[in-house]
Amino acid sequence: MVSVVIPVYNEASNIELLMRGLDEVIEKLCERYSFEVIFVNDGSNDETYDIITSIADNKKYVKLIDLSRNFGNQIAVSAGINEAKGDIAITMDGDLQHPPAVIPQLLSEWEKGYEVVQAKRVQYRNPSFVRNILSIVYFYIMNHISSVKIEKDVSDFRLMDRKAVEYFKKVTERRRFVRGIVNWLGFRRSYIEYRINPRLQGNSTFSIRGLFNLAMAALTSFSLMPLKIASLLGVLITTFSSVLLLIISYSYFFVNKEIFRPIAFFAVLNALMGGIILV
Repeated sequence: MVSVVIPVYNEASNIELLMRGLDEVIEKLCERYSFEVIFVNDGSNDETYDIITSIADNKKYVKLIDLSRNFGNQIAVSAGINEAKGDIAITMDGDLQHPPAVIPQLLSEWEKGYEVVQAKRVQYRNPSFVRNILSIVYFYIMNHISSVKIEKDVSDFRLMDRKAVEYFKKVTERRRFVRGIVNWLGFRRSYIEYRINPRLQGNSTFSIRGLFNLAMAALTSFSLMPLKIASLLGVLITTFSSVLLLIISYSYFFVNKEIFRPIAFFAVLNALMGGIILV
């Protein structure tokens, strides 16, 4: 069985169009595979819940996980993967930019023995110049300070074998970067290319703030560089503060007590404690 996991947030205008595309794929592959389609409603405040519920009433292979609030895309993806019952789990977005027609290609690579198949977009143009520049800079930094390589044009459109799914479920950290976790797990991996569809309805639910939080989660989860910087800074502060503390103490006992200022002593002592804590 193939489990198709789709996190959605305020995608009421796209759900029915997406289901038409999925139904076409399922009809073509029904003789070889059985399917379940798992929508994860990530606290939507439009008609997303009602539309999915209506579809699920008529299509028994459609299921709904309704989260109690908006937890974010990565938690929604993880929730869907955790509930997937198939031998294969395919994750994709619900905004039609991940075309269902690519699913047969993912399955074809799995049949060759690959346990993780990533869909890589080609001829992708980000409409925001600033966002595109930030993306280039981010991936350059990430791939130079992290032991886990993150490809720039790969998103959460992927296939995972049951074995990969079971190990993915054992990773229980709360701040999640699914792309990094999947790459960190390893397994035999393949890539297919697809052309990203323009968004037909609605607006992207990924804000600059959301992308920034996702980037920070990736940097702190898959790189020791932030800890190394904090440790180095702690060593420098501790060393400098210790030298100043010795100078102040020497001046008080051996030079002139009248130049001693308690506020300076406690400021240096406070800096010394801060440096030790950073280390």
